[in-house]
Amino acid sequence: MQNQGVIMKTKLLFTFLLLGLPFFGAADEKPVPCEYSNLVLARPVDALSDFHEEAKNAGEKVCKNFFGITPDERSNIVKSVSDYTTAASTVLFQLYDNELFTGLHERVEVWSDLVNSNYMNPVYLPFLQTAEFDRNNDYIWQVFIKASENNFPALEYNLSKDDRYETACKSLLDGVSGCNNVFEQVSIAANPFSALVKEKLLEDNGEKLALLQADWQEFIDDARYQTPLDVWATTLAYSERYSGKGLSGPPPIQYFLFRPTAVYERIDSLPDGDQDKASLAVEWVGFNHWKRGVGVSIISTYRDSAFTSDIGTGLMVYVDNTYSFGFTHRGKNDNSFFVNIDVLEWLGDKLEVYEQYKDKMF
Repeated sequence: MQNQGVIMKTKLLFTFLLLGLPFFGAADEKPVPCEYSNLVLARPVDALSDFHEEAKNAGEKVCKNFFGITPDERSNIVKSVSDYTTAASTVLFQLYDNELFTGLHERVEVWSDLVNSNYMNPVYLPFLQTAEFDRNNDYIWQVFIKASENNFPALEYNLSKDDRYETACKSLLDGVSGCNNVFEQVSIAANPFSALVKEKLLEDNGEKLALLQADWQEFIDDARYQTPLDVWATTLAYSERYSGKGLSGPPPIQYFLFRPTAVYERIDSLPDGDQDKASLAVEWVGFNHWKRGVGVSIISTYRDSAFTSDIGTGLMVYVDNTYSFGFTHRGKNDNSFFVNIDVLEWLGDKLEVYEQYKDKMF
């Protein structure tokens, strides 16, 4: 009898591994980091160091909340962008007297409103450009860069080349040589936000991140609920994408460990009246390819019975991330068929599951 039990458990394990073999070893993806290069972090003059730090922090917060899956993520993005544009506007308002540099404040306000409203469009995110000379030897300062398909003349700021402006600019920041250098220093201070959000996230990885965002939403909508232990096992299996290196998508395969559940079980060999009963159960180990809607677990069920062993062990199959059923063996011919009643699926919060995965990204 004991040998039969060992043989049965060996068969179950072999079947479990055989069913899972096509799903294991899926290639892991490379995360999109929320980090700055040393070049991006080149420091401006000391007077702008606080703004430089604010731009850096705002860019990191936008990156870490980039998917915008939860209400908190969306509000964090809006607040971070607003903090950045407010800090930039404050610096420019303090540096440039609106009576001398007439109209510059108004153009900065327009720029700020555009960025706050269009922060996911890279066309709107370049910061102040350094001064240029046009053919009339006047200054042209672009508070907003003009892309070929967009034209925002209200954001151009023109100054005639005049000693008054040069003299004023030299007094704005210690160590600057003129108006051109002032704008250059402000741009250096603002560069972390633009470099991370505009270039790395939206331009270099925009399509990839949009797909990952859609995958996360699909994962939340369709995949099985996971306990913290399940998430731990899954992030361990996909350690490359969940090791604090940046933005990643959901796991291709979910893993489960020691997951409590309940089943409605039928044992045909028992007397009438004892055949059909609810039973407690534990999924010892399992996996689910949630996009394909198929998975399997090794499971044990328990019910108090005078006619057979209280505990049966077998396999449970998941179908379409919604339905699960299986069989267990209790010895002799006391085999059972059951339907899973996944209470955790009803009670669990999948947004909390997403947050647990996100915690492993950073």
